[in-house]
Amino acid sequence: MKEKGIEFVFVVPQDIYKKSEITKFSYVAKNLGFKVYKINVVRPSFIKSPLQLRRFLLFLFTFVKSVIEIYKLLRIESPDVVQINGLICINEALTSIIFMRKKVVWNLIGNIYPRILLFFLIPLIRAPKIRVFVARSLIRYYFGKKDDIVIPEPVDIQLFDINKIRLSTAKVKEMLGINESDIVIGYLGFITPIKGLEYLIESFCKVKRRFNNVKLLIIGSAPPQYYWYKAFILEMIKRYGLQKDVIFVGYKQGAELVEFLSLVDIVVLPSLNEGTPVSLLEAMALAKPVIATRVGGVPEIVKNGYNGILVNPKNVEELAKAIEKLVIDKRLRHTMGYNALNYVKIRHHPDRIAEKYYELYKVVTQQ
Repeated sequence: MKEKGIEFVFVVPQDIYKKSEITKFSYVAKNLGFKVYKINVVRPSFIKSPLQLRRFLLFLFTFVKSVIEIYKLLRIESPDVVQINGLICINEALTSIIFMRKKVVWNLIGNIYPRILLFFLIPLIRAPKIRVFVARSLIRYYFGKKDDIVIPEPVDIQLFDINKIRLSTAKVKEMLGINESDIVIGYLGFITPIKGLEYLIESFCKVKRRFNNVKLLIIGSAPPQYYWYKAFILEMIKRYGLQKDVIFVGYKQGAELVEFLSLVDIVVLPSLNEGTPVSLLEAMALAKPVIATRVGGVPEIVKNGYNGILVNPKNVEELAKAIEKLVIDKRLRHTMGYNALNYVKIRHHPDRIAEKYYELYKVVTQQ
Protein backbone atom coordinates (compact mmCIF):
# COMPACT_ATOMS: atom_id res chain seq x y z
CA MET A 1 0.00 0.00 0.00
CA LYS A 2 2.92 2.33 0.63
CA GLU A 3 3.99 1.74 -2.97
CA LYS A 4 0.50 2.84 -4.06
CA GLY A 5 0.91 6.20 -2.38
CA ILE A 6 -0.73 5.56 0.98
CA GLU A 7 1.22 7.05 3.87
CA PHE A 8 1.02 5.34 7.27
CA VAL A 9 1.71 6.80 10.70
CA PHE A 10 1.70 4.34 13.59
CA VAL A 11 0.67 5.21 17.14
CA VAL A 12 1.51 2.73 19.91
CA PRO A 13 1.52 2.84 23.73
CA GLN A 14 4.72 3.51 25.62
CA ASP A 15 6.43 0.23 26.46
CA ILE A 16 5.99 -0.87 30.06
CA TYR A 17 7.83 -4.18 29.67
CA LYS A 18 11.24 -4.55 28.05
CA LYS A 19 11.40 -6.63 24.87
CA SER A 20 7.63 -6.45 24.46
CA GLU A 21 5.88 -6.91 21.11
CA ILE A 22 5.34 -3.14 21.00
CA THR A 23 9.10 -2.56 21.17
CA LYS A 24 9.78 -5.02 18.37
CA PHE A 25 6.98 -3.64 16.21
CA SER A 26 8.22 -0.06 16.64
CA TYR A 27 11.76 -1.10 15.78
CA VAL A 28 10.70 -2.88 12.58
CA ALA A 29 8.34 -0.07 11.52
CA LYS A 30 10.99 2.63 11.99
CA ASN A 31 13.57 0.59 10.07
CA LEU A 32 11.12 0.34 7.18
CA GLY A 33 10.81 4.12 7.10
CA PHE A 34 7.49 4.59 8.90
CA LYS A 35 6.79 7.33 11.40
CA VAL A 36 6.00 5.90 14.86
CA TYR A 37 4.56 7.82 17.81
CA LYS A 38 4.60 6.43 21.34
CA ILE A 39 1.89 7.82 23.59
CA ASN A 40 1.28 7.59 27.33
CA VAL A 41 -1.88 5.53 27.26
CA VAL A 42 -2.85 2.78 29.69
CA ARG A 43 -5.10 -0.01 28.47
CA PRO A 44 -8.06 -1.07 30.63
CA SER A 45 -8.10 -4.58 32.08
CA PHE A 46 -10.50 -6.92 33.83
CA ILE A 47 -10.16 -6.77 37.61
CA LYS A 48 -9.15 -10.26 38.73
CA SER A 49 -6.05 -9.48 40.79
CA PRO A 50 -4.52 -6.58 42.78
CA LEU A 51 -2.17 -5.87 39.86
CA GLN A 52 -5.09 -5.63 37.42
CA LEU A 53 -7.01 -3.39 39.85
CA ARG A 54 -4.00 -1.09 39.98
CA ARG A 55 -3.83 -1.06 36.19
CA PHE A 56 -7.54 -0.28 35.86
CA LEU A 57 -7.29 2.61 38.33
CA LEU A 58 -4.27 3.91 36.43
CA PHE A 59 -6.34 3.73 33.23
CA LEU A 60 -9.06 5.87 34.85
CA PHE A 61 -6.64 8.41 36.35
CA THR A 62 -4.72 8.88 33.08
CA PHE A 63 -7.69 8.73 30.71
CA VAL A 64 -8.19 12.48 30.19
CA LYS A 65 -4.46 13.08 29.83
CA SER A 66 -4.14 10.38 27.16
CA VAL A 67 -7.17 11.72 25.25
CA ILE A 68 -5.57 15.18 25.16
CA GLU A 69 -2.30 13.67 23.92
CA ILE A 70 -4.08 11.74 21.15
CA TYR A 71 -6.09 14.86 20.23
CA LYS A 72 -2.90 16.92 19.81
CA LEU A 73 -1.28 14.18 17.74
CA LEU A 74 -4.27 14.01 15.40
CA ARG A 75 -4.18 17.78 15.02
CA ILE A 76 -0.50 17.61 14.02
CA GLU A 77 -0.78 14.72 11.55
CA SER A 78 -4.35 15.44 10.33
CA PRO A 79 -4.87 11.94 8.84
CA ASP A 80 -7.50 11.28 6.18
CA VAL A 81 -8.42 8.00 7.88
CA VAL A 82 -7.84 6.74 11.42
CA GLN A 83 -7.61 2.97 11.74
CA ILE A 84 -8.16 1.67 15.28
CA ASN A 85 -7.10 -1.84 16.20
CA GLY A 86 -9.34 -3.48 18.78
CA LEU A 87 -11.97 -2.43 21.29
CA ILE A 88 -9.22 -2.03 23.86
CA CYS A 89 -8.14 1.19 22.09
CA ILE A 90 -11.09 3.00 23.66
CA ASN A 91 -9.07 6.19 24.22
CA GLU A 92 -8.20 6.47 20.53
CA ALA A 93 -11.76 5.60 19.48
CA LEU A 94 -13.39 8.29 21.63
CA THR A 95 -10.89 10.93 20.56
CA SER A 96 -11.07 10.15 16.84
CA ILE A 97 -14.81 9.55 16.57
CA ILE A 98 -16.36 11.92 19.11
CA PHE A 99 -13.90 14.78 19.55
CA MET A 100 -12.12 14.96 16.18
CA ARG A 101 -14.94 13.68 13.92
CA LYS A 102 -12.43 11.75 11.83
CA LYS A 103 -13.21 9.08 9.26
CA VAL A 104 -12.56 5.92 11.22
CA VAL A 105 -12.00 2.29 10.29
CA TRP A 106 -12.39 0.27 13.48
CA ASN A 107 -11.00 -3.27 13.51
CA LEU A 108 -12.82 -5.35 16.11
CA ILE A 109 -10.81 -8.50 16.65
CA GLY A 110 -11.33 -10.18 20.03
CA ASN A 111 -14.21 -11.76 21.90
CA ILE A 112 -13.06 -11.69 25.53
CA TYR A 113 -15.38 -8.87 26.61
CA PRO A 114 -18.68 -9.37 28.51
CA ARG A 115 -21.54 -8.74 26.11
CA ILE A 116 -23.27 -6.52 28.65
CA LEU A 117 -20.27 -4.18 28.31
CA LEU A 118 -20.56 -4.25 24.52
CA PHE A 119 -24.29 -3.54 24.81
CA PHE A 120 -23.60 -0.29 26.65
CA LEU A 121 -20.91 0.60 24.11
CA ILE A 122 -23.19 0.10 21.06
CA PRO A 123 -23.49 3.87 20.35
CA LEU A 124 -19.69 4.17 20.20
CA ILE A 125 -19.16 0.90 18.29
CA ARG A 126 -21.70 1.91 15.64
CA ALA A 127 -20.52 5.53 15.40
CA PRO A 128 -17.91 4.94 12.66
CA LYS A 129 -19.36 4.05 9.26
CA ILE A 130 -16.75 1.35 8.70
CA ARG A 131 -16.24 -1.57 11.07
CA VAL A 132 -13.92 -4.39 10.04
CA PHE A 133 -14.10 -7.84 11.60
CA VAL A 134 -11.55 -10.62 11.23
CA ALA A 135 -14.30 -13.26 11.37
CA ARG A 136 -17.99 -13.25 10.46
CA SER A 137 -18.93 -14.66 13.87
CA LEU A 138 -17.67 -11.46 15.52
CA ILE A 139 -20.22 -9.24 13.75
CA ARG A 140 -23.08 -10.55 15.86
CA TYR A 141 -20.91 -10.59 18.98
CA TYR A 142 -20.26 -6.83 18.67
CA PHE A 143 -23.89 -6.05 17.79
CA GLY A 144 -22.73 -5.17 14.29
CA LYS A 145 -24.73 -4.82 11.09
CA LYS A 146 -25.22 -7.15 8.13
CA ASP A 147 -23.20 -4.90 5.83
CA ASP A 148 -20.15 -4.82 8.14
CA ILE A 149 -16.92 -5.87 6.47
CA VAL A 150 -14.90 -9.04 7.09
CA ILE A 151 -11.18 -8.96 6.27
CA PRO A 152 -9.16 -11.92 7.59
CA GLU A 153 -5.83 -11.63 9.39
CA PRO A 154 -2.80 -11.74 7.07
CA VAL A 155 0.09 -14.19 7.46
CA ASP A 156 3.69 -13.59 6.41
CA ILE A 157 3.73 -16.30 3.76
CA GLN A 158 7.37 -15.66 2.84
CA LEU A 159 8.57 -16.15 6.43
CA PHE A 160 6.80 -19.51 6.65
CA ASP A 161 7.54 -20.69 3.10
CA ILE A 162 8.50 -24.34 3.60
CA ASN A 163 10.16 -24.43 0.16
CA LYS A 164 12.67 -21.75 1.25
CA ILE A 165 13.32 -22.98 4.78
CA ARG A 166 16.48 -25.00 5.24
CA LEU A 167 16.79 -25.78 8.92
CA SER A 168 18.80 -28.39 10.76
CA THR A 169 16.52 -29.36 13.64
CA ALA A 170 18.67 -32.19 14.99
CA LYS A 171 20.75 -29.95 17.31
CA VAL A 172 17.67 -28.15 18.61
CA LYS A 173 15.92 -31.45 19.32
CA GLU A 174 19.00 -32.75 21.12
CA MET A 175 19.17 -29.57 23.20
CA LEU A 176 15.50 -29.95 24.19
CA GLY A 177 15.71 -33.68 24.89
CA ILE A 178 13.53 -34.66 21.93
CA ASN A 179 14.34 -37.90 20.11
CA GLU A 180 14.06 -38.22 16.34
CA SER A 181 11.30 -40.82 16.79
CA ASP A 182 9.22 -38.56 19.06
CA ILE A 183 5.92 -37.05 17.93
CA VAL A 184 5.93 -33.40 19.03
CA ILE A 185 2.66 -31.72 19.97
CA GLY A 186 2.99 -27.96 19.97
CA TYR A 187 1.18 -25.03 21.57
CA LEU A 188 1.84 -21.56 20.20
CA GLY A 189 0.56 -18.49 22.05
CA PHE A 190 0.50 -16.59 25.32
CA ILE A 191 0.23 -18.49 28.59
CA THR A 192 -3.03 -17.06 29.92
CA PRO A 193 -6.23 -18.59 31.38
CA ILE A 194 -8.25 -17.84 28.23
CA LYS A 195 -6.01 -20.25 26.29
CA GLY A 196 -7.16 -23.28 28.30
CA LEU A 197 -3.72 -24.82 28.78
CA GLU A 198 -4.86 -26.86 31.79
CA TYR A 199 -7.12 -28.86 29.45
CA LEU A 200 -4.21 -29.45 27.08
CA ILE A 201 -2.04 -30.72 29.94
CA GLU A 202 -4.76 -33.13 31.09
CA SER A 203 -5.30 -34.35 27.53
CA PHE A 204 -1.57 -34.76 26.96
CA CYS A 205 -1.34 -36.80 30.16
CA LYS A 206 -3.93 -39.22 28.76
CA VAL A 207 -2.12 -39.42 25.41
CA LYS A 208 1.21 -40.00 27.15
CA ARG A 209 -0.19 -43.05 28.95
CA ARG A 210 -0.90 -44.64 25.57
CA PHE A 211 2.03 -43.33 23.53
CA ASN A 212 5.39 -43.00 25.23
CA ASN A 213 7.03 -41.26 22.25
CA VAL A 214 5.15 -37.94 22.54
CA LYS A 215 6.43 -34.56 23.74
CA LEU A 216 4.60 -31.28 24.33
CA LEU A 217 6.39 -28.12 23.22
CA ILE A 218 5.00 -24.83 24.55
CA ILE A 219 6.09 -21.81 22.51
CA GLY A 220 5.06 -18.62 24.28
CA SER A 221 5.36 -16.65 27.48
CA ALA A 222 3.11 -15.46 30.28
CA PRO A 223 2.46 -11.70 30.65
CA PRO A 224 3.45 -10.49 34.16
CA GLN A 225 -0.19 -10.34 35.32
CA TYR A 226 -0.50 -14.05 34.52
CA TYR A 227 2.66 -15.41 36.17
CA TRP A 228 0.32 -17.06 38.67
CA TYR A 229 -1.31 -19.01 35.85
CA LYS A 230 2.02 -20.30 34.54
CA ALA A 231 2.85 -21.38 38.10
CA PHE A 232 -0.48 -23.22 38.19
CA ILE A 233 0.33 -25.00 34.90
CA LEU A 234 3.82 -25.94 36.12
CA GLU A 235 2.30 -27.40 39.28
CA MET A 236 -0.07 -29.51 37.14
CA ILE A 237 2.86 -30.78 35.09
CA LYS A 238 4.74 -31.72 38.26
CA ARG A 239 1.67 -33.43 39.74
CA TYR A 240 1.28 -35.59 36.61
CA GLY A 241 5.01 -36.35 36.45
CA LEU A 242 5.43 -34.74 33.02
CA GLN A 243 8.45 -32.54 33.76
CA LYS A 244 10.61 -34.27 31.13
CA ASP A 245 7.83 -34.38 28.55
CA VAL A 246 6.51 -30.80 28.59
CA ILE A 247 9.06 -28.30 27.30
CA PHE A 248 8.77 -24.52 27.60
CA VAL A 249 10.87 -22.50 25.15
CA GLY A 250 9.43 -19.01 25.78
CA TYR A 251 8.30 -16.33 23.35
CA LYS A 252 9.67 -16.65 19.81
CA GLN A 253 9.20 -14.61 16.66
CA GLY A 254 10.52 -14.38 13.12
CA ALA A 255 13.09 -16.96 12.01
CA GLU A 256 13.44 -18.26 15.56
CA LEU A 257 9.71 -19.00 15.72
CA VAL A 258 9.93 -20.86 12.42
CA GLU A 259 12.85 -22.89 13.75
CA PHE A 260 10.99 -24.08 16.85
CA LEU A 261 7.65 -24.50 15.09
CA SER A 262 9.40 -26.71 12.53
CA LEU A 263 10.00 -29.26 15.32
CA VAL A 264 6.26 -29.67 15.85
CA ASP A 265 4.16 -32.41 14.22
CA ILE A 266 0.72 -31.33 15.52
CA VAL A 267 -0.33 -27.86 16.73
CA VAL A 268 -3.04 -27.65 19.41
CA LEU A 269 -4.95 -24.55 20.50
CA PRO A 270 -7.33 -25.38 23.39
CA SER A 271 -8.69 -21.82 23.82
CA LEU A 272 -11.87 -20.93 25.67
CA ASN A 273 -12.28 -17.77 23.58
CA GLU A 274 -10.70 -16.50 20.35
CA GLY A 275 -11.21 -14.05 17.53
CA THR A 276 -9.07 -15.44 14.74
CA PRO A 277 -5.81 -16.63 16.32
CA VAL A 278 -2.75 -15.71 14.28
CA SER A 279 -0.87 -18.58 15.93
CA LEU A 280 -3.10 -21.07 14.09
CA LEU A 281 -2.57 -19.30 10.79
CA GLU A 282 1.22 -19.32 11.30
CA ALA A 283 1.16 -23.04 12.06
CA MET A 284 -0.98 -23.68 8.97
CA ALA A 285 1.39 -21.58 6.84
CA LEU A 286 4.13 -24.01 7.88
CA ALA A 287 1.92 -26.92 6.74
CA LYS A 288 1.11 -28.15 10.24
CA PRO A 289 -2.16 -29.98 10.99
CA VAL A 290 -4.05 -28.20 13.78
CA ILE A 291 -6.45 -29.15 16.53
CA ALA A 292 -8.49 -26.28 17.93
CA THR A 293 -11.65 -25.55 19.87
CA ARG A 294 -14.98 -24.45 18.40
CA VAL A 295 -14.82 -20.89 19.70
CA GLY A 296 -15.06 -17.44 18.08
CA GLY A 297 -13.77 -17.32 14.52
CA VAL A 298 -11.76 -20.57 14.77
CA PRO A 299 -14.35 -22.67 12.82
CA GLU A 300 -13.99 -20.17 9.97
CA ILE A 301 -10.29 -21.08 9.76
CA VAL A 302 -10.20 -24.75 10.69
CA LYS A 303 -12.39 -26.89 8.47
CA ASN A 304 -13.02 -30.01 10.53
CA GLY A 305 -11.51 -33.09 8.87
CA TYR A 306 -9.94 -31.07 6.04
CA ASN A 307 -7.12 -28.88 7.39
CA GLY A 308 -7.49 -29.79 11.06
CA ILE A 309 -9.76 -31.09 13.77
CA LEU A 310 -12.27 -29.11 15.84
CA VAL A 311 -13.16 -30.07 19.41
CA ASN A 312 -15.38 -28.56 22.08
CA PRO A 313 -13.68 -26.31 24.66
CA LYS A 314 -12.85 -27.84 28.07
CA ASN A 315 -13.52 -31.36 26.73
CA VAL A 316 -10.41 -33.28 27.78
CA GLU A 317 -11.53 -36.65 26.39
CA GLU A 318 -12.40 -35.23 22.97
CA LEU A 319 -9.12 -33.33 22.77
CA ALA A 320 -7.10 -36.39 23.78
CA LYS A 321 -8.82 -38.53 21.12
CA ALA A 322 -8.13 -35.90 18.43
CA ILE A 323 -4.44 -35.81 19.37
CA GLU A 324 -4.24 -39.62 19.40
CA LYS A 325 -5.86 -39.77 15.96
CA LEU A 326 -3.12 -37.60 14.44
CA VAL A 327 -0.35 -39.28 16.45
CA ILE A 328 -1.35 -42.64 14.94
CA ASP A 329 -1.94 -41.49 11.34
CA LYS A 330 1.13 -39.88 9.77
CA ARG A 331 -0.51 -39.72 6.33
CA LEU A 332 -3.48 -37.81 7.77
CA ARG A 333 -1.08 -35.34 9.42
CA HIS A 334 0.60 -34.65 6.08
CA THR A 335 -2.71 -34.35 4.20
CA MET A 336 -4.20 -31.92 6.71
CA GLY A 337 -0.95 -29.94 6.80
CA TYR A 338 -0.93 -29.64 3.00
CA ASN A 339 -4.58 -28.52 2.99
CA ALA A 340 -3.85 -26.02 5.78
CA LEU A 341 -1.01 -24.45 3.80
CA ASN A 342 -3.12 -24.08 0.64
CA TYR A 343 -6.00 -22.56 2.63
CA VAL A 344 -3.75 -19.90 4.18
CA LYS A 345 -2.10 -19.09 0.85
CA ILE A 346 -5.46 -18.43 -0.78
CA ARG A 347 -7.34 -16.65 2.00
CA HIS A 348 -4.69 -15.01 4.21
CA HIS A 349 -1.93 -13.95 1.80
CA PRO A 350 -0.66 -10.43 2.72
CA ASP A 351 -1.09 -9.19 -0.87
CA ARG A 352 -4.75 -10.20 -0.84
CA ILE A 353 -5.38 -8.52 2.52
CA ALA A 354 -3.49 -5.37 1.50
CA GLU A 355 -5.61 -5.06 -1.63
CA LYS A 356 -8.79 -5.31 0.43
CA TYR A 357 -7.65 -2.52 2.73
CA TYR A 358 -6.51 -0.40 -0.20
CA GLU A 359 -10.00 -0.58 -1.72
CA LEU A 360 -11.52 0.12 1.69
CA TYR A 361 -9.43 3.27 2.20
CA LYS A 362 -10.53 4.54 -1.21
CA VAL A 363 -14.17 4.09 -0.26
CA VAL A 364 -13.73 5.77 3.15
CA THR A 365 -11.95 8.83 1.77
CA GLN A 366 -14.64 9.33 -0.87
CA GLN A 367 -17.47 9.35 1.69
